[in-house]
Amino acid sequence: MPDILEFEISEENEASFFELQRAIRVLIAIGIVAASILLRRYAAIAITNILAVAFFFLTDAKKHLEDILSGPIEFSCLFVGVYVAGTILQLPDELQIFFRSVLFSFLDVLIFWILYRAVAPVSIIVQKTGTGQVTDEIRQVIVDLIELGMIIFGFLTMLQAWGINVSAFLAGLGLVGMAVALAAQDTLRNLLASVEMFADGSFKKKDWIKTPSVEGIVEKISLRTTLIRKFDSSTVVIPNANLANGPITNFSNCERRRVSWSLPISGGATPDQYLTVQKKVDHYVRNHKDVVHEGKFNTVIVALDEFGENCINLFIYYYTVTKDWLPYMRVKQEMLLEIKTIIETESKGFGVPTLDVRMHKI
Repeated sequence: MPDILEFEISEENEASFFELQRAIRVLIAIGIVAASILLRRYAAIAITNILAVAFFFLTDAKKHLEDILSGPIEFSCLFVGVYVAGTILQLPDELQIFFRSVLFSFLDVLIFWILYRAVAPVSIIVQKTGTGQVTDEIRQVIVDLIELGMIIFGFLTMLQAWGINVSAFLAGLGLVGMAVALAAQDTLRNLLASVEMFADGSFKKKDWIKTPSVEGIVEKISLRTTLIRKFDSSTVVIPNANLANGPITNFSNCERRRVSWSLPISGGATPDQYLTVQKKVDHYVRNHKDVVHEGKFNTVIVALDEFGENCINLFIYYYTVTKDWLPYMRVKQEMLLEIKTIIETESKGFGVPTLDVRMHKI
C-alpha cells in the first residue's frame, strides 16, 4: 500500500510539473510576441540608421531607406516573434508544417515587398543623377508599371511556393484575360493615350491648360485619367484618351503673352485727330517698360485698321514682358486706362453703334 501511494503522488507531481512548464512556455511566448510588437519600430530605425551610414554617399539615403525598409522590417519583427512563440509552445506537427510553409511564403513576399517599396525612391535617385530628360509624369508611369509587375510576379511566386501549378494557372487565366481585355478597351485606350501625351510633352503637372471642355491647372496625371483643378477650385477628371484626341492649349509654355485690341474711335473725329491718337498711343506702347522691345517678340503695331459702325478701329498689338497671369492682367489694366485717356483727350471719344431712324410723313 505505501508503494502504490508513493507512485500516485509522483504521477501527480509530474502532471503539475508539465502544467507549470506549459504555463512558463505560454508566458515566454506572450512575452516574445509583446516584445516584437513593442520593439519592431526601434528595430526598423536602428537598421535603417546603420544602412544609411553604410550608404552615406547617397543623397537623402536615410529617408529613402526608411521609405523602403520600415514597413517590411516592422512586419518581419512581428512575424518572427509569432513564429518563435509558436515554436516555443510546441504546437502540433500539422501546425508546425503550416508555419514552415507560411514562413517560406513570407520570405518570398518580403523580398518582393522590399523591391516594390524600392521602385519609387530608386526612380527619384536615378532621375536626379541622370540627364533630367525624364519628366515626373513619365517617371511615375514607369514606376506604376514596374510596381504592378512586382505585384503580379510576387503573387505567382507565392503560388509556386504553395505547390500550385503556375503554368496551368496562367493558362486558365488566358481566356479570362481575353474577356477582360475586351471589356477594358477604354482603359487600354487611355493607357496608350497617356504614353502618347508623355512622348509629345503636351503638358505636365502644375501647367495651366485649356481644352474644349475645361480650363485649369493640372494637379495629377495617372495612367488612365488627368485631374484638373478649375479656377473656381472645383476639380475635373478627364480620361486621357479624350485629352489626346482634342486640342490642348498650354498657357504655361508661353514665352510671352500677347495683347491684341481693336478699339473704336468715334467717327466724328477729323483725320488729324485720328493720326494724333495713333501716334500718341504708338509712342506710349513702344516706350512702356512692360512691353517687349527686343528679341523675337518685339513686334509692336499701332495702326488705324478699318471702318466700324460709326467709328474707325485702332488696332493695337504687342507682347508683355511678364507671362504670369496676375502681372499680365495688371499691365493690361494700366495700359487700357492710359490709352482710354489718350483717345478721349485727342478725339471725340470712342465710337458707339448708332441707329439712324428717319420718318416720312405721307
